[in-house]
Amino acid sequence: MIKARHFYIVIFFSFVKALGVCFMTVCERAYPAVLVFSFIEELQREFMVTFQSREVQQAKRPYSLIEFGKPP
Repeated sequence: MIKARHFYIVIFFSFVKALGVCFMTVCERAYPAVLVFSFIEELQREFMVTFQSREVQQAKRPYSLIEFGKPP
């Protein structure tokens, strides 16, 4: 016999669009918005340091910059 439990979690989508790139997070609604947007800003800064504006503009496919976030 399989026992199942149902969990309902309210999720919250947050995003910032800058220089043609959308930075998005998904988290529980109870998570503080200040921390969510601090994380997005940090992610945005790191992404912009990693890739030049020209590289981002020339990206043809959604996952062409997938190497971002991979461990060195």
